Amino acid sequence: MRNMLCCLMLVLVATSNTVVADETADKLERLEKMIVALHNRLEVIEKKLSSEKAVSAISSDGYKSVSNWRKLETGMSTDDVRALLGEPLKINGGGVADWFYDNDIWHSKVTFVSGRLQAWAEPE
Repeated sequence: MRNMLCCLMLVLVATSNTVVADETADKLERLEKMIVALHNRLEVIEKKLSSEKAVSAISSDGYKSVSNWRKLETGMSTDDVRALLGEPLKINGGGVADWFYDNDIWHSKVTFVSGRLQAWAEPE
């Protein structure tokens, strides 16, 4: 009887250790997922902050300011370019789109491919 009680106690201890280990592993997995989610949210916030800083440094002259044209970078979004240069006079295209800021088709234009800035020509 005593041996049976000892065996039963060993089984109970082993089972409870397994349950505790499983709970700990579950908690660890949840914490890892939360860290990844927080990291992703932080990246979004940092991008917004850096974008706001860039917008605050923009000349109020929009596309008329050569310094604004020189702040353009390949890969910028349409929203970033619009914030920098203002609303275009004319837009042609879809997947490949040209935005014109003047009636001169060779200057004062930007070209987007799939919504990202690919090329531009400053005003003369």
